[in-house]
Amino acid sequence: MSLGANLLEQLLYEEEGHTLDFKRAQYPFEGADSNTKSELLKDILAFANAWRQATAYVLIGVDEAKGGRSQIVGVETHLDDAKLHQFVNSKTQRPVDFSYYPVRTEDVEIGVIEIPLQTRPIYLVKPFGKLNPNIVYKRDGSSTAIALPDEVARMGAVQVSVEIPGLILEWANIERRVILPSPCDLYSLILEPLLPDDTFEKQKRRSPYSFSLNDYGWNENYFREMILYTFEMNFLKPLSLRLCNRSGIVARRVRFVGSITKESTVFVTDNPPARPYRNHMDGINESIVPLASQLKSNPDPCVRELDERWEITIDFGDVRPREEIWTTSPLFIGSRGGIIKLEGKLLGDNIPKPVPCALEVRFEVKKRPMERTDVESYLR
Repeated sequence: MSLGANLLEQLLYEEEGHTLDFKRAQYPFEGADSNTKSELLKDILAFANAWRQATAYVLIGVDEAKGGRSQIVGVETHLDDAKLHQFVNSKTQRPVDFSYYPVRTEDVEIGVIEIPLQTRPIYLVKPFGKLNPNIVYKRDGSSTAIALPDEVARMGAVQVSVEIPGLILEWANIERRVILPSPCDLYSLILEPLLPDDTFEKQKRRSPYSFSLNDYGWNENYFREMILYTFEMNFLKPLSLRLCNRSGIVARRVRFVGSITKESTVFVTDNPPARPYRNHMDGINESIVPLASQLKSNPDPCVRELDERWEITIDFGDVRPREEIWTTSPLFIGSRGGIIKLEGKLLGDNIPKPVPCALEVRFEVKKRPMERTDVESYLR
């Protein structure tokens, strides 16, 4: 289990209710008496029995801020998931489905108790602390209440059912904000052979006997790197994705997992071609990302190179009804011709079966020798 950055950020702006609770401090557990530990037990039972349509979360180490973003304060210790399961399930008439795990964010760690939808009612078989047996505790808004007999009867009669969100994943151009078809036609230029490394005069410092701050970080391989950069800029093509929820319910914690078959003629990355600089320090300065941009929770594709495929994952987080979520950065795909297939599936908390996805890219490729003017167009 894990809590993605997108979903965590969204939860921090929500208020406590049937699916969410904030705790500033960690629950006392090891060495605590039964009355104290019963508070933790009651919270887990209440969320398990709640009338809800999505996974519930208890965020520990978070100070609630009504009407704004709740503050992350962190915790010093964590609950042991195995011991917590043994503690809870030794006292209930049926096992409770939940998990505890730490999440690191903003240089601290918080604790997360995640409680998915499950068969109800769940109750204690013996008294424990402040809790009574055969009583069904439920989450009622932001507090805990006791379920009435008719509610308990309905819990037992109604099977857990979840309306399935209607999701569709499509190719997109984020700059023009338009949807692209599948197969999507891309046009690539292969500049081969490359120019010789000595095509351009090697950069020299102003004087071999003088030194200034401008000389610090001097890139003597600038033109060689620019030749490679020119090839990549013409070979690799950006392609983004858009996820749309066409249903009337929230799709919870949506994640795409897919792959492209690895071939010698295909290259896939989530990093744009790295522009060379005459001075390495210029590149460092331009690579500094403002803090506000770093804290944004927009989805970005992540590419991993495996033995036989390129694995692509995207964490979309929660997708509200009729909402469109665009990847904030594109994939960069290069091919020497033919059709490339991206095949995968969409997963989510309230998606009982993975939603299959298949998208195609059709490359039209031209090839010619690299010319000096090709490189000069990128020089600065």
